[in-house]
Amino acid sequence: MLGRGSKSRTPLGLVSVLDNALGSPRFGFVVSKAVGNAVLRNLVKRRLRAAAQRLLGEPYSVDVVVRAAPGATKVTVAEAEHELRKVLSR
Repeated sequence: MLGRGSKSRTPLGLVSVLDNALGSPRFGFVVSKAVGNAVLRNLVKRRLRAAAQRLLGEPYSVDVVVRAAPGATKVTVAEAEHELRKVLSR
């Protein structure tokens, strides 16, 4: 995905989207130590996975990589889902 696709800054962090030929979305998450300690990083990953799970039945055929920003610890599952939907609808 490096250098291809579209990138968007959101409260989650940097979201990269690239079309795929699978017919369903795939999600990947990068949560570095800059986000916080292990407890906070795992919290962010759980919230992002929960938001992505809600989008799996949607007709998007894309690969999505979210590089979480330190502010992502304050984002709820509903807000994360909303942000992912906004990026995917572009």
